[in-house]
Amino acid sequence: MQDPGEFHETLSRAADGDDKAAEEVYPVIYDELRRIAGARMKHERQGHTLQPTALVNEAFMRVVGQEDADISSRTHFVAVASMAMQRILIDHARARGTRKRGGDRERRELHEDMAGREEEGLEALSMLAEAVERLSEVDERKATVVRLRMLGGLSVKEVASVLNIARSTVDADWAAAKDWLEERLGISAD
Repeated sequence: MQDPGEFHETLSRAADGDDKAAEEVYPVIYDELRRIAGARMKHERQGHTLQPTALVNEAFMRVVGQEDADISSRTHFVAVASMAMQRILIDHARARGTRKRGGDRERRELHEDMAGREEEGLEALSMLAEAVERLSEVDERKATVVRLRMLGGLSVKEVASVLNIARSTVDADWAAAKDWLEERLGISAD
């Protein structure tokens, strides 16, 4: 399935519920998604219950299951799947944090010394996600560039391909978005 048009058409059939089409697409992108999942899992805590293969499978199902997704290429699919992986990891950490804190039991005030590294990491990710949402209100394309570069792990060339814009535009948007994030939130987007 080397032809981009064939990939897009097969993916569209998979999104429409064609299991055979999903079975055709999955092996074409599995290795790339597995590499991304492995890289993401390196940044997770030791003993994480979610494995890279499960992360790939869940992300694949989320992307294929999006009714309104208009995936234009293999690179675009990988970008969307990579962002889905990030969302899955955030959801997983939040669910774990909820269980760890007693779920729906009566809440007690937390003390600063009770917060662990995982919660700090989740807080930073949540803060970044909120900041990118605010940036999208100002400039949607710059926010998309940030999502694809930081959360999707795409290169400038890949972002340019997905968004169908020049690499120089991606570079300019990336630089401006990093400045915006640093100025308003005091964080580094590198």
